[in-house]
Amino acid sequence: MDFKIMAASILAPGICGLEEFTRYEHARTDIGQGGIDLSRYVPQRPGDARRASKAAKIVAYLYQQMCAENPVPFFGDQDILLCASDEGTGNVCNDVMRQITTDHEVSPLTFTYSVHNAPLGYLTIDQKMCGDGYSVSMGLDTFPSALLSAVSLAHTDNANVMLIAYDVAPDSPFSELIAVHTEMAIGFLISADLSDGEKGAHYRMASVFSDYDLPSTAASQPGGVSTASALPLLRSHLFGQAGDTVMIQGEKMLLQVKKQ
Repeated sequence: MDFKIMAASILAPGICGLEEFTRYEHARTDIGQGGIDLSRYVPQRPGDARRASKAAKIVAYLYQQMCAENPVPFFGDQDILLCASDEGTGNVCNDVMRQITTDHEVSPLTFTYSVHNAPLGYLTIDQKMCGDGYSVSMGLDTFPSALLSAVSLAHTDNANVMLIAYDVAPDSPFSELIAVHTEMAIGFLISADLSDGEKGAHYRMASVFSDYDLPSTAASQPGGVSTASALPLLRSHLFGQAGDTVMIQGEKMLLQVKKQ
């Protein structure tokens, strides 16, 4: 399947957007550990800064960043939004369990933000999007699975697909079990419309492998996060040449994508 990347952006420790990411790449500096700085995030509605979960803020902030870097409208209200995260709203689930054990009741607002697709729903309400929305969680295979889904949806629905992959560092006690030391969010706007050859980077899904025997990829990904498997595609979009093959590797999935 052929597809185009029309826009992209990234949030990570010390990085907000493509310009800062490019400086890191040119300096050959590894992305450090820590959280995403949300001090420049501007909520759309009163109270969102207090009510929204960190996962919801990160997803909304990345969308804001992509809009800022692409001032011409590039995502319609009928296009598709796909959010992908390994743990997603795990911190809010932790709050729910804490409320159950201490207060013996759960705040309806806390529960609303605990479901995996809550950040997606938050963004669609925030931006008044009317298109379909999907939420994907597949462990370390989350991004390869989400990319394959996004490209397939772009073809079958003849729509642009906004793919936002993100990882949020878990609170204790989950932090002792889930090693997410580097918060990260990477977004791509994917289209199957290849008619405008001058706009967007053209790719071809060359091969898809699943259930194959790979060593654990967690150690090779910054902070052990699933979103880090999107970095090779982001680098290719920004710096790659025609003919390059991009390896998008999860734990049990491997996508080979060729830049045309």
